[in-house]
Amino acid sequence: MDILSKSVKVKIPIGKSCESEEYFFDHLIKKELRKKYGILDSNILARIQKEEEVIKKKKLTGYFLAVWDIINFAKERQIFTMVTRDSAGGSLINYALNITCIDPLKYGLIFEIFLNRHKNNKPIIKLDVPVSRFEEIQDYIVKHHGIRERPFNKSLKIEISGSFKCELFQHLSYKSLRNIPLDDKETFEMLNSYKPEDILMFESRQARDWFRKVHPQTIKELIMFNAFRHLEIEPGFDPLSNIKVEMDIIEEELYRGDEKKLLDSILEETDGLLFFQEQIIKILNSFGGLTLPESDFIRRSMSVKDKEKRNKYKAGFLNRASKNNFGYHSAKVIWNAMELLATEIPLKAHCAGESLTDYYLAYFKTHHPKDFDESFLSAEKEGVF
Repeated sequence: MDILSKSVKVKIPIGKSCESEEYFFDHLIKKELRKKYGILDSNILARIQKEEEVIKKKKLTGYFLAVWDIINFAKERQIFTMVTRDSAGGSLINYALNITCIDPLKYGLIFEIFLNRHKNNKPIIKLDVPVSRFEEIQDYIVKHHGIRERPFNKSLKIEISGSFKCELFQHLSYKSLRNIPLDDKETFEMLNSYKPEDILMFESRQARDWFRKVHPQTIKELIMFNAFRHLEIEPGFDPLSNIKVEMDIIEEELYRGDEKKLLDSILEETDGLLFFQEQIIKILNSFGGLTLPESDFIRRSMSVKDKEKRNKYKAGFLNRASKNNFGYHSAKVIWNAMELLATEIPLKAHCAGESLTDYYLAYFKTHHPKDFDESFLSAEKEGVF
């Protein structure tokens, strides 16, 4: 039979093998993950256990089941949806429930940025839907899950936005993107041989120049490109140069080989540059011996205006780093660079979501050019572009 979730209005099957909402939640997650990974190894199980503990502690099981229900409704109605913005991509549970399409383990994304056990923050999942099907999704949410502005209740919400890219995918009539290979050589050749402006958004000449110089060949390189796009480029101020200056200072000031080796291992994916918020968390965790939730909490504090509070956290980090046998001077140099760049660099989870969307569009443009162009024109005639 069906019962109604106590925390959020979503029906879940209850029977001999499913005795509670939390049991169903755990069973559903593992079932969906087996479809993606096959055998669930110890790393996957440990990550799921950690995420579930935080979700259950914050009494959010019903919320995630409700979002899962909305995604399922859209799937049944053949409505294309995407959750690619902000930090939702850092959750393996979101990936398991098909809320997001980015594998956080493969791309090194961090759950604590999305939901931190040490903060009284609530998750905000931003769902993009086709402009032409927006009201259909919204009406379902209002009918089954609450008021238009804040469905579920006053503190929990899902933001729904009409997306032009979703509209294009809708017109392409592709129900799922999950079987598309993420290393398609022809797709990257298309991006590098033709005008990438046809697919990607270039807010600046610097972004266009960077793309043509690097010639990305992997999703990870596209993620770097999207990070570059988000750096705030103003006349007379180039944040990329600012990052390089700070990295040069660190390189000069770090005397010990073990300190350089550890920092290099964290910054390897970005060619030695501090490019992502997630890297700040990993540095705080590795050098300061802080837990990931603590590291995320301190990362957030770096951008607060209260200098006294920032100095308090800085002193704590330097003390912890010293106890971990890292040099006080080295830790201070690294902190100063992180504090300066914390307000400039983007979330990797957000950039990863955008990169997958860009890649999928490029894939369709490469392998189904006629369908792509016809869908674009059709959507354009309907006034959604």
